[in-house]
Amino acid sequence: MSDLNTYQTIDGEPVTRAHPVVFLSHRRGDKPVVRALSRLVSAFGIHFWLDEGDADVQRAAALGMTGDAALVHAIERGVRHSTHLIGLLSPRTMGSWWVPYEIGFARAQSKGAIFVALELHDDLASVPEYARVAPVFTSVDEFVRWSASLTGADLHSDTAVISGPATRDLASYLPSVPRTPKPQELSRSALETIELLARPEVQAEVSLRSRSFAWVPDTSPAIRGIAYALLAPLAAYRLNLSSDNEELLLLRAAARALTSHYVLAAEEPYLPYSPEVGGWRECRYDTPATTWMQGLKADQLDERLERFMCTRTHANTLRLATRSEFLAEFDRVVNHGDESAKRGLGVLLNPLFGFAPSVRPVYWRVLAAQSVLYARLLATNPPDVFDQATRAIGERFAQNTPAG
Repeated sequence: MSDLNTYQTIDGEPVTRAHPVVFLSHRRGDKPVVRALSRLVSAFGIHFWLDEGDADVQRAAALGMTGDAALVHAIERGVRHSTHLIGLLSPRTMGSWWVPYEIGFARAQSKGAIFVALELHDDLASVPEYARVAPVFTSVDEFVRWSASLTGADLHSDTAVISGPATRDLASYLPSVPRTPKPQELSRSALETIELLARPEVQAEVSLRSRSFAWVPDTSPAIRGIAYALLAPLAAYRLNLSSDNEELLLLRAAARALTSHYVLAAEEPYLPYSPEVGGWRECRYDTPATTWMQGLKADQLDERLERFMCTRTHANTLRLATRSEFLAEFDRVVNHGDESAKRGLGVLLNPLFGFAPSVRPVYWRVLAAQSVLYARLLATNPPDVFDQATRAIGERFAQNTPAG
């Protein structure tokens, strides 16, 4: 076992507290996979806790039921001495009592959690609910990127230096890279999310709890998931993910809708809109419908889509970041990012913070235009959630998009 395996017989603070330490939660039948995970994090100099390297766990397990208390104590100590938990999910995890216990105890200790899923075939619906609220990785590339983030790397840092046996071992169990989603999948998800945003209960989830200025005023799971669904089709255009010319034109028009917020505000019926007014940091809380920025400039959108919605593969080629990679990067920026990173992320997501059609009427028009474009791409009807005037504005905007 690597000397980066963490094991202590004391119950105080871990000696490695200044460094990342990951707790590897798994079912015994997945031991070969979790060993491969441990070798990869070790390649980044990250310490880990694995039960087979903890002498107290082994002694307690050998005692059978008489060692139950000692076994629970040793595992809880391993969690307390870690900074993060990696939960390995597979068909063998079903029926496990220890894996959910370890995950629950880690959450109670405010440990960061991610999951690595085997044999899912991109079907996250089969992942337990307690896992879906955290990043769930299904490829070597995603796990390498996340491991690198524990050492300060971002979505575009070079990870090619980690190669050889560590990545090859893990590639025996996971695909090297995640599957590339089709524009139709991304458009369908965006349409469903727009329909969700029309619901008062969803608007309550993304409402702002404070008037104190922050570049990222909402860090809830809801805002992260909504943001990814709405931005992924725009990033797909940036990456030229479709070979169909008409699809690319529609995705480009959807991106243009977000940068045409001033134009959409000026459509009849006219909406007063002055988000660049002096003192906007304070004004936007008093008059959000008119002074909250509800779109981006074209260069802002392009730069931020590449920065937060795209990533580099292990081979250093650009690809669309997965939802889980976006969630992990969101957390990294919020918890450890500098002012520039927080500002970049905040500007990209700004129209969504505190969203409701009544307080973000210009962005609601943006979404109306995008819904028409995505519906055209899918050869379906847009969701019936807009009033007649807003729907007409969205349709007029979409009509300016030529057919392929």
